[in-house]
Amino acid sequence: MTPQQLGERDILRFRTISDAQVSPDGRQVAFVLTEQDTAADRQATSVWLVPADGSAESRRLTTGPRDSRPRWSPDGRRLAFLGAREREWAKDLHVLDLAGGEPVRIAELPRGITGYRWSPDGAHLCLLGGPEYPVDPDREPAPNREEARRRYQERVRHVSRFRYRLDGQGVLDDEARQVWVVESSQGAQPRQVTDGDADASSAAWMPDGRIAFLSNREPDHDRSGVTEVYAVPAGGGAVERLTRYEKAMIAFRFAPDGTLATVRSDWGTPYGGAHHRLWLGDECVTRDLDRTSTAVVLADTMTGREALDPEWHDGWWYFEVSDAGSVHVYRAQAGRAPQLVLGGRRVVGSLSVASGRLAFVSSSPDDPVSLRVANADGTGERVLFEPNAWVCDRSLGTLRAIDLQHGGETIDAWALLPPGFREGQRVPTLLYIHGGPHSAYGWSFPLALQILAGAGYAVVLCNPPGSQGYSQDFAQRVRAGWGEVDFPYFM
Repeated sequence: MTPQQLGERDILRFRTISDAQVSPDGRQVAFVLTEQDTAADRQATSVWLVPADGSAESRRLTTGPRDSRPRWSPDGRRLAFLGAREREWAKDLHVLDLAGGEPVRIAELPRGITGYRWSPDGAHLCLLGGPEYPVDPDREPAPNREEARRRYQERVRHVSRFRYRLDGQGVLDDEARQVWVVESSQGAQPRQVTDGDADASSAAWMPDGRIAFLSNREPDHDRSGVTEVYAVPAGGGAVERLTRYEKAMIAFRFAPDGTLATVRSDWGTPYGGAHHRLWLGDECVTRDLDRTSTAVVLADTMTGREALDPEWHDGWWYFEVSDAGSVHVYRAQAGRAPQLVLGGRRVVGSLSVASGRLAFVSSSPDDPVSLRVANADGTGERVLFEPNAWVCDRSLGTLRAIDLQHGGETIDAWALLPPGFREGQRVPTLLYIHGGPHSAYGWSFPLALQILAGAGYAVVLCNPPGSQGYSQDFAQRVRAGWGEVDFPYFM
């Protein structure tokens, strides 16, 4: 009996994994499972848990349908997550005691919580989110936040900011996201500890008890791509600018001894194909790699995510690197060359490390998406959960690498051949061109392309100049020449 080919209806069955988080003792892994809710015409997310030694099956911890961002308390006894339950349009912070019981809502912010982090002692959490909606002076105060939001969205808008919208978010609120602090007990009220018209992002606790965050609080922040690290006391007070690199910083973290690790470009703009590199203090430890430390390879079986913060563990910094169609994990120390930890022809989608164990999500041409663990040095890798085992029963297309040469240069290219393809056979062929132009194709599971292959098409794709995952010169070659430099490679 001939296996069934992958079709567009299979998209409704497809499930994906994201945000793998290993517990502080390294014994359990929490993750987010995304499923297609056809009745509600949306994607549903819930938090799951699995033993890191594979001794038991994964089990569902939360009911969803919009739960995300699980994070362990420092002692490993509680698991926090964001969930849109009481308000469909905004996520609140919930905490689940793993000894038993239902999740408890710990905090809500006026416009929802976009990020959070446990304090080292587990007594507090820092939050990111917008302030109260402004009061309309011509109307009575709104009776609740739902009505305040409705009025805010319906108002006549006067755009006065240069940067007033963003891909994936649409029109931005006029008021900036701020840093808040809340106790980790039910009934506590969050306290706003920053203000101003510049967004705060990627907040984290410092060893001295202050809260660090990324922002640009200079007068020209709306027209600048520069991002620096700032700090504010947990109880509120003066904000201090900690760095003056004048670069585009996208991620950072502090080691227990106060060492600052940053992921930033050599320029004050994140655009134009600039590499993002790992710096430990004032030392760039990845320049010789000549690859970007961001995930740029397109993987439609993984959910989108923010840049991965460098993870400190046992004297090493763990970080991601995009390389020739793959996303790998490296680790580094000051004064030493980076070490490859997780390699191969695949895309690693998330990462956490604790107690000598790595938890991560992986995708490759023969692995739609899987949850995996390994030792901190990358050895002992094993699969914990595969949400789409049924794909093995489908007849899939074959991904074939092509050494594409043009102008004396070889670039990465692939042909996805339809199931049952025979050498010499002529089949209708589609040329797939990635956007960006600094994204890249590569060694992930091409779900959309597999559906086209199942319909009888061959699909050809390549990484022309401008694609990331190669040298910085290669990535920047389309500047002032987009559609001209890359076009001959497509042809």
